[in-house]
Formats: sequence, C-alpha cells, structure tokens
Amino acid sequence: MEYAKVHDEEGYFKEYVYGEYDEIELYCKNNNSYVDRYLD
Repeated sequence: MEYAKVHDEEGYFKEYVYGEYDEIELYCKNNNSYVDRYLD
C-alpha cells in the first residue's frame, strides 16, 4: 500500500491518498489531479 500527497491540476495541495499504486494513479487521472510525491 502507498500513501501519496496529491495536488490538483493547478498545482495546489488537494489531499492525501492511501491505496495501491495503480489505484492512486487511476484516482488522479479520473479527478484531474496528480501525485506530488509518494510518502513512506
């Protein structure tokens, strides 16, 4: 499981997301956002 810091399409912090890598990437794709970084 991964923990990621997610930003919106304008580059502002949106939320933290927890899940499998593929789930997080799909979530970001579907919500016009991107992963700023994955946290340990």
